Amino acid sequence: MPANNLRKAAILALVLVVLTIGSWELYLRSRGVTISYDNSKELWADKRAMVYEPADKTTVFIGSSRIKFDLDIDTWQQTTGRHAVQLAAEGSSPVPILTDLGNDPNFRGRLVVDVTEPIFFSSEHMSLEKPTAYLDCYKKRTPAQKASFVLNHALESWFVFLDQDKYSLNAGLDRLNIPNRPGVFVFPTFPDDFNCSDFDRRSKMTPEVPRRHQPSAPCTKCLVICHGDGKECAPAKREPCSPDAGKGQRSGRQDSIPRR
Repeated sequence: MPANNLRKAAILALVLVVLTIGSWELYLRSRGVTISYDNSKELWADKRAMVYEPADKTTVFIGSSRIKFDLDIDTWQQTTGRHAVQLAAEGSSPVPILTDLGNDPNFRGRLVVDVTEPIFFSSEHMSLEKPTAYLDCYKKRTPAQKASFVLNHALESWFVFLDQDKYSLNAGLDRLNIPNRPGVFVFPTFPDDFNCSDFDRRSKMTPEVPRRHQPSAPCTKCLVICHGDGKECAPAKREPCSPDAGKGQRSGRQDSIPRR
């Protein structure tokens, strides 16, 4: 193929790529999507390297989603004058991270541990998988991976479609509404705009979620009996729901007897 034709083909391909990416970006922006950084193991590793800052100027936080959502880093730093390093991992036990920091002779800083009992004392693989992967990334990342992280951070600060937790192909496949087999428990799928994360790994629920999902009256909720033996849950009865519906629930087995 002549060089002139190759040049035209390259220009056409570039134009198509720019139009496609630009259209996708503009569409997401029109829906109110804002910049949110990937809650990735690479971002966690970047924050893990900050624990060696002076002990009188830094506080490290570990735990599960409770401390990750409830800690307002800006308020903490304005109130205490200390830099907050967020190392919590949602739905995971902080024990592997606690062990790693405890065995690190170079870490002599302040540490705040969020203890959610069912997760903290769990030995299930699921609760240990994420923090273990985070630690492996921190200990084994190469100079090329560090450079890639810096480049990715620069791009993520400009384009909302790069949020792989929400807008990647895998994320779209995970949100497909495929019926589950009877007796199989799966975690609920959160809305795309349920939360956003900044570069400090601070997660917060977006204002649109509580407004959009606020219960309206009249409505009903279905109480179910779960036997915990793998059998499919059966409806028990229906009763009016209130704005406080769902408060006070604890993880584990759910009973059909209402609280008095």
